[in-house]
This record gives sequence, C-alpha cells and structure tokens, in this order.
Amino acid sequence: MKYPPPKWIFVDVDGTLSKTVIEWIRRKRPDGYRFVLWSSRGEEYAKSVAEEWGITDLFEHIISKPGYIVDDKGWKWIRFTTTIWRLI
Repeated sequence: MKYPPPKWIFVDVDGTLSKTVIEWIRRKRPDGYRFVLWSSRGEEYAKSVAEEWGITDLFEHIISKPGYIVDDKGWKWIRFTTTIWRLI
C-alpha cells in the first residue's frame, strides 16, 4: 500500500525562513498542510522571530530543534527534506 506524502512540514528559522517560504506556506495551508516552526537556538527564539514577523498564526507549533527522531524508516525519512524545495 502506498501512503500519501505527509502534510506536516517542519520549517527551520535561520537560513530557511524567508518571505518566499512564508508566501509558500500561506499558499499551502488551504491544501491541508500543517507547519511547525523550529530553531536550534531554542523554542523561545523561534517564538520571538514568529512574533516579530507577525506569522505565529501560520504554525501549529513552535519548538526547539528536535534532538532525535525515532522512526521505523531509519534514515530514509531524509528523502522528504529534499522534496520540500521542489514544492516551493
């Protein structure tokens, strides 16, 4: 059975979040995509950036960078990280 691509997308703050990405998020949300903002600088930093830019409403959650990801696919989950840039 083939599963549909996940509709949860995690967006990094530094080096990733931009006007282009924000516009893309606004276009994708009506299609059912859900977004999480994160930063290796921590949850409070990510929240402060979202508040400063006035975009907190675009994200379901704002978190610190995950330390580990546990998945039965092992490292194959990385394939989704390169897919996102083709969607933008």
